[in-house]
Amino acid sequence: MKKNWYVESLNPQNFNQIPPITLFDSTRYPYGNITPLEIQLRQSMAWPITSQNLCNMNYEHIIKHEAIVAISTTFRINDEKQLEKAVKQALYLAPQIDIDPKQVLTEATSLVGSYFNDTLDNQSSTYKILQEWSNNYDQKIDSIINFNSDIISNLSINKEDYKTIETKKKILSDLYFDKTLMEKYTELAEKTISKTLNTEEFSNLQRLTIRNKDNRKALLVVGGAACGKGSVTAELKKGRTYEDQVELNPDLYKSIILPHNEIDRSKYNHEQTRLAHGSITHPESSVIFDKIAERWQKMANVNAAPNILMDVARAGRWMTNTLSSGGTTVEIHAADLDSNIAIHRSYQRGEATGRFMPTKELLRGHQEQVDLQSDALTKRTPSSNLVVYNSEGQIGDPLKIVLLGDKDNKTISIFDAKTMIDYLSKKQLNINATSPEELYENHSNLQLTKNLLEFANNFKVIFHNEHKQPILSIHNEGKGVIANIFDTQLFNTELISNPNLLKLVTGLKENTVDINIDLFNQAIKIGSNITALSGGDKATSSTQAVIPNIKAYQSQNNQRER
Repeated sequence: MKKNWYVESLNPQNFNQIPPITLFDSTRYPYGNITPLEIQLRQSMAWPITSQNLCNMNYEHIIKHEAIVAISTTFRINDEKQLEKAVKQALYLAPQIDIDPKQVLTEATSLVGSYFNDTLDNQSSTYKILQEWSNNYDQKIDSIINFNSDIISNLSINKEDYKTIETKKKILSDLYFDKTLMEKYTELAEKTISKTLNTEEFSNLQRLTIRNKDNRKALLVVGGAACGKGSVTAELKKGRTYEDQVELNPDLYKSIILPHNEIDRSKYNHEQTRLAHGSITHPESSVIFDKIAERWQKMANVNAAPNILMDVARAGRWMTNTLSSGGTTVEIHAADLDSNIAIHRSYQRGEATGRFMPTKELLRGHQEQVDLQSDALTKRTPSSNLVVYNSEGQIGDPLKIVLLGDKDNKTISIFDAKTMIDYLSKKQLNINATSPEELYENHSNLQLTKNLLEFANNFKVIFHNEHKQPILSIHNEGKGVIANIFDTQLFNTELISNPNLLKLVTGLKENTVDINIDLFNQAIKIGSNITALSGGDKATSSTQAVIPNIKAYQSQNNQRER
């Protein structure tokens, strides 16, 4: 186990025990205050019964959320400070509203009572909602009780009480009350903020360009922990094409949700605040993140939405499906970094912030990236364009493009063979490694090339040298995958500067890919000589160019600065 490299578990150990800032308003219930434990129990029951996040927030929370959502999807916001200033101004100008929770509770209780008395119209939407909730309650109440047994015990509640019809009525009434009040708050907040943003006070903010599907893009920035996603995002925001977009990033909202000067010092000391601010605001910032995504999706579905930039760890199916709404073109921009370097960066970040990420979790995230990104390009419908960057340099250095995947032309262009081979090797990472030497202890060229062939089954894969000349292609011609070396001299020259190619060529042969046997033997000979002379792999980076727009990049014959 290497010191300053391996982290066994989340550190500090009590990090997750610092209580989060609650989203709930425990004083607004018409039947009196409820305790934090009761709120926690209520939220735990809400999702399995209703399939909704009934956060029970007061109007101040709701209208703050709506201000963030509306401003983020209406105006060009350059940074967190500008967003915070605009939100404060909107909340200051917005008129106060008044909803009587008692009336809402009375209506909810009456409707639930009518449902149980069989006097509610069975064709109404309310009836169908309550019928679904009632069925879920019956099916899941035992697992809900077991999951919350500690809370129920601390509240001195008899578990069997949950099996009575009266308790079921009360819980469903409470949940329907939560749902109805949230909807009323949200509807009023949307109208209020929309009217406020159209006033003269916001005329100094530049509005986002509303685009149709023919010229609208969604950019998804992904990558494992400490891979350099921030650098990729910064690069994309510099380009003219991408300066005019909705930016989806939970970190932008956290200081608005909880300004540091408003933290209750009786609950949190300075060190806890420094370490935990991101986590104690995470639940609410995630709610806002989802709301912005949903608002943008509604706009895209009527073919009138701006570009959007989303910064997340994983290119999950929900995200790519959301971003492709309304025929939007999706580009996945993936940050990639050698896992050993990423672990060192993560450790240094832990020393600076006081929070250390478990090495196993970091490696698992790196291992998953290859599948997630290749699936998004080659297997999902609709598919996404893909750009992979090498972020190995210092912050602010130009990023290097490793891979460009064009879903329309079914081509994958690789401009940095060494990094690409390292990238594919991540599927063989040993996530239980406790030192750098154990990271790839089970590596095989056979498996490495299988990972590449998953791309080649659907796309033509073309490797280029540093001058963007094609040196090797791999593609499926129907009868099987074949490999073609374009120019023997160019290929040999590249092999001399990048012995990692030998792993690839060896793996192709082991996978019975059709490749010229004379060229294969020549590559083996050259590769063996290089390895013997150098004492190991000795590779250089290839392309220095980074052009975020895939089609623009492919139309250029010469390198250009970003």
